[in-house]
Amino acid sequence: MYNRLFGWTYTLLTSLVSLVVVPVILIRGLFGDKRLLEYLGIYGDRVRDDRESIWVHASSVGEVKLAGLLIEQLRKTDPDCRLVLSVVTPSGRKLADAEIASMAEIYYLPLDLNPCLKIAFRKIRPRKIVLTETELYPNFLKRALQADISLYLINGRISDRSFRKYQAVRELFGYLLKSF
Repeated sequence: MYNRLFGWTYTLLTSLVSLVVVPVILIRGLFGDKRLLEYLGIYGDRVRDDRESIWVHASSVGEVKLAGLLIEQLRKTDPDCRLVLSVVTPSGRKLADAEIASMAEIYYLPLDLNPCLKIAFRKIRPRKIVLTETELYPNFLKRALQADISLYLINGRISDRSFRKYQAVRELFGYLLKSF
């Protein structure tokens, strides 16, 4: 089961890091690219659709290409479905905006902090979440599980190096991986 000590430790560490990261994002988002505020779960008036969605997550360019194929198929099978794609990197965002924006809403994935995730989940309202790789965010996945949202993992390869890292925290990730 979810190791409470590890969960608390992870949340504490991400909260401490956020003391530096959040102000930087706020300043850059308020005085530059407003889309950076999406890392905090702040979407402004961009989210106008209150239907439940299928949320596809692709971190960067390679995964965005894969996600584009998936979204294209989902759009064909259910043309009225609300599709949301989240990305992490600016290059992934640029590609998604250019090639996928006509099929899905595009946002940055919020930081793995509970307040940011709470806002994002309330706005995006996912009924299913599809991850295009094994870049796992514990608070994100835990929130999805608590909300009884179906989780799917495609292209879930793990390198030998990453496997050793996951082994070190297997109590946490074992629980999360079993939920897909």
